[in-house]
Amino acid sequence: MKRKKDVFVSMVMAAAFCFFLPTGCGIDAKVAAPAGHLSSQKERFSFLNMLVLQQEAASWEHEKETSHVLQRLGKAVFPWDIFPLEFTFSSGAGGWGSYLTLYQDGFFEGLFYHSELEETEDDYEVTFYSCRFSGQFTDIRQINDTTFSMRLEGLTTADPVGKEWIEDNARYICAEPVGMIDGREFLFYLPQTPLTGLSEEFLSWWPYRYLEDSDSFETLSCYGIRNMATEEGFFTYE
Repeated sequence: MKRKKDVFVSMVMAAAFCFFLPTGCGIDAKVAAPAGHLSSQKERFSFLNMLVLQQEAASWEHEKETSHVLQRLGKAVFPWDIFPLEFTFSSGAGGWGSYLTLYQDGFFEGLFYHSELEETEDDYEVTFYSCRFSGQFTDIRQINDTTFSMRLEGLTTADPVGKEWIEDNARYICAEPVGMIDGREFLFYLPQTPLTGLSEEFLSWWPYRYLEDSDSFETLSCYGIRNMATEEGFFTYE
């Protein structure tokens, strides 16, 4: 997956007619398509990509707000009242990302999403991957002023990984929780964590790494979660 600076694009659309997406992996949408005609397969793909991502995020947010705490431990293990914190693991390219909410007791829940335009002779034009996951960080210990170590326990997915089907010219695949795969030991970083000692691979996932003046940064400007097995990183928005 190619890494580059995150690019945020805002889109203004007028509602003209209703477009339907099938149900699966939490996808269930009835939304408005942009006015006019989708003139190319690429435009249609971009539109579908946006719709599914928005609906997945809305569904995940609703479940998070209405859940019965999902039998969390209930004991605060981080010492501050700053939670929940929202993290993102993404390159800013390729139409993919993992989004994670971390609670004060170490419980987390998240969503991975990815889409690909296909050029095949099969009965679909685009493939959508998604994964809703949750788990628990345990054995949380402060190891210096700005860093905590923690261990991943009980990572689960809402749907069987690998489940797939084709519907309405699209293929749907239930994916793995990207960013958490193969992880056991993690580090949690506070803002002002010195960059010295952090791996360049981990920092390459930090959006600020690609600013023109990034060489002037000496510390992290946000919260971060580091997968020690893969050097992948989740960061809060700044």
